[in-house]
Amino acid sequence: MTTRTNSLGFLSFLARFSGGHFRRHRLEAFLCLIGVALGVAVVVAIDSAVEACVQSFQGAVQSLAERSTHSIFAQEGKIADEVFIRLQLQKLPYPMAPIIDRGVLIAGPKADAPLVAHLMGVDIFSERNLRTFTQMQLSLDEDALQRFLTEPGQVVLVESLANRLGIKPGDAIRLTVGQGRAKATVLDIFKPTGVAQAQLTEVILCDLATAQELAGSVGNIDRIDLHLDSEADEKAIVAALPPGLVLRSTGQQSSTLSELIQAYKLNLNALSLMASFVAVFIVYNSMLISVQQRAKSLGILRCLGASRAQLAATYLAEAFLFAVVGGVVGVIGGWLLSKLMVGLVATTINDLYVAVRPGPVMLSAFAFAKGLALSTASCLVGATVPLLRASRTQPVNIFRTTARADSSGRTAKYLLCLGIGLLILSVVLYALPSSSPLIGFAMALLIASGFAFVCPWMARLACGAVAAISRPLQWLPLQMAASGVKRSLGITGVAIAATMLALSMNVGVRTMVSSFRGALGQWIEQRFAADVFVGPELLVNHKIDAMLDPAVQGWVALQPEVRKAIEYRARNFDYAGKSILLTATDVADLMANHSLPMKQSGIGRPFDPGRDALISEPLAGRTKLKIGDPIELASPTGRHRFTVYAIFFDFGSERGQVMLDRHTYAARWNDAGINSLHVRLQPGTDPEILAARWSEHLHRDYPVVVNSFGHVKLEIMKVFDRTFKVTEVLTWLAGGVAFCGLAGSLLSISLARRKDYSVLSAVGMSGRQTALWMLGQGMIIAWTSALVAAVAGTALAYVLAYVIQFRSFGWSIPTHPLPRFWIESWLLASTAAIVATIYPAVRLRADSSAGNLRQE
Repeated sequence: MTTRTNSLGFLSFLARFSGGHFRRHRLEAFLCLIGVALGVAVVVAIDSAVEACVQSFQGAVQSLAERSTHSIFAQEGKIADEVFIRLQLQKLPYPMAPIIDRGVLIAGPKADAPLVAHLMGVDIFSERNLRTFTQMQLSLDEDALQRFLTEPGQVVLVESLANRLGIKPGDAIRLTVGQGRAKATVLDIFKPTGVAQAQLTEVILCDLATAQELAGSVGNIDRIDLHLDSEADEKAIVAALPPGLVLRSTGQQSSTLSELIQAYKLNLNALSLMASFVAVFIVYNSMLISVQQRAKSLGILRCLGASRAQLAATYLAEAFLFAVVGGVVGVIGGWLLSKLMVGLVATTINDLYVAVRPGPVMLSAFAFAKGLALSTASCLVGATVPLLRASRTQPVNIFRTTARADSSGRTAKYLLCLGIGLLILSVVLYALPSSSPLIGFAMALLIASGFAFVCPWMARLACGAVAAISRPLQWLPLQMAASGVKRSLGITGVAIAATMLALSMNVGVRTMVSSFRGALGQWIEQRFAADVFVGPELLVNHKIDAMLDPAVQGWVALQPEVRKAIEYRARNFDYAGKSILLTATDVADLMANHSLPMKQSGIGRPFDPGRDALISEPLAGRTKLKIGDPIELASPTGRHRFTVYAIFFDFGSERGQVMLDRHTYAARWNDAGINSLHVRLQPGTDPEILAARWSEHLHRDYPVVVNSFGHVKLEIMKVFDRTFKVTEVLTWLAGGVAFCGLAGSLLSISLARRKDYSVLSAVGMSGRQTALWMLGQGMIIAWTSALVAAVAGTALAYVLAYVIQFRSFGWSIPTHPLPRFWIESWLLASTAAIVATIYPAVRLRADSSAGNLRQE
């Protein structure tokens, strides 16, 4: 009983011991917590924002599908009505229903611009066992139901869409569908119930025949939905399908977006985890400072009988306290930050992949657990070395500061060797026979760690250089600053490493993005060497597959200003188990005019339109296809083998692209339609004026977009800038984490040396000289960080461009060092050092010299 009482008493004393320390050093503790919280917040914000977008898309798909588990699609084109009738005549024991499902535009008095909506044509009698919201016989009266089934152009709108547009029953509306416009009448407004109410927000329902007329698809349907219970059912239905039809599960369709943005999310997570990596150094620095500030107290406790385990337990408890408080604050901050970032993420996904409308961002249990796990890991890893140092405190070494300085010098050399070893290991990883982008992330981590371990040795060099320069000039404050940084290398080295990591991430990401932007601009100039673009409004503005009306094509061809119009047909196509882009155009003309930026080209003979194909760099990287290899493509007329004639650079699609001659494609795919026209004008014609005139003329009758290619290039670059807006936010947040570490280090150094400053003040050192002393220490840390970050950031830029981006998206991004970002990082670090120096300098000047010199 006595032993237990003594243990509880000692634990109570240790609690007061830790609490008293942090009450006296509130600001340092606050900066450490903010560093941990920011690192966690960035990770939680990215995860929550991306997850909200994915769940929005998947929820909408699931709500539209309801009990439907699978869908039947045609491999090429649409499904004829007769095919569905033959399947019904087989009396298969599975509920199935034909569907027309098209993306359309609908306008209304309340909307500033037309909204994208789902036009769903359904057979209400087939829908009974699949969906409830499509059963109009349950919500319409007998007269309205009769009109719904028999009168053309009768549609029913979901309530949320009608409210957004200001539409009511009886209103006439105009829809943009495919390559034309159609008129319809709003028969009724319906309100979904349950979970579907939040997901079914942009749906237009009509009878199947009405939808076929509106969409210009009379005699054809888009797909057949059905409900299957088991794998045996799947095999049975596949066996019953006629040639040319395929079965896909609803789960496969809803996971498409997740697959598309996986690499995008992986890149964001890499940047957010870098912020947490910086937080590890901040925790290490804070805990190490805490050990040094309490060195005498720890020595006294050892003399009084405290064991190493008890001292270690004290610091372990403090680390857990930082982890829990920092983690909780970080998770909450990340959730609030995600509310701001979800718009940026959704904009990027809308620009690149598919339209999403994320709802409120929810803080999931998984995100909360991940944030706490991340903060705990950061704090425990960061506290390991300080914890060991605290447990090994020897009373006899309390006043041996010279021994500690010598030890830090030896440690810097050991860390230098370790850092060089990690950098060499990163090169070895690059040589591994793997195409996974995770290798790139491992390389980035090794490079960041390697340069971080080099920082203490670089700090010693910098201090030596500053001392050598200031000594002949008799700049005493700078000499003292260099000496102070060198003697406190255990603290300052870590501050330099943390600041360097954040700056290097800033330099690396911005260098890669700037190089990418320049490469994209050059690619656009070469790839789109035309004057005017003509394409369907749905395709251009809303990423909905649509064809160009042949009348538009004929009108453009007759214009006297036209020198040549290049036709393009682009469509999704399944190849090697993945969806790619199949493009048909005048390949020979593009090659002759050097409009295709080539990576590799030519197989010793001229291009043969009938048997050659071009493939994009992303497809070549994923499939390992080379020039001269055969590539086999399935078409309605059979499987056709082509020869890979060239590999071209392509920043337009990370999925990969096969390019065929336009006439070859039309003959073998039975598809004469086109998606767009790239028009070259006669010399002396102004594209801007002509595009405006054509747009005014054509848009009266056709839903088309006519733009000069100057405008198209500008819009592409705007999309690019929006895409990397999230990346820019992440780099600045990581800079905030590093500032916390830098400020905490300078504050701790100043407080640890109050007696030194007081002695010098007593012998005549002015407040201005004291401020210069503090500023000198901050500048040495900042400039050393910026110097190492310039090298480390450039190395990270090459890894991001040539390893991570290439293996994630298949793009080769020519990258080169950009000194302007080195200068910006130097200015950023210098500003942070000045700001971080202000409070310690003011506090030292306000302190009483006599009070600081008073002995215990």
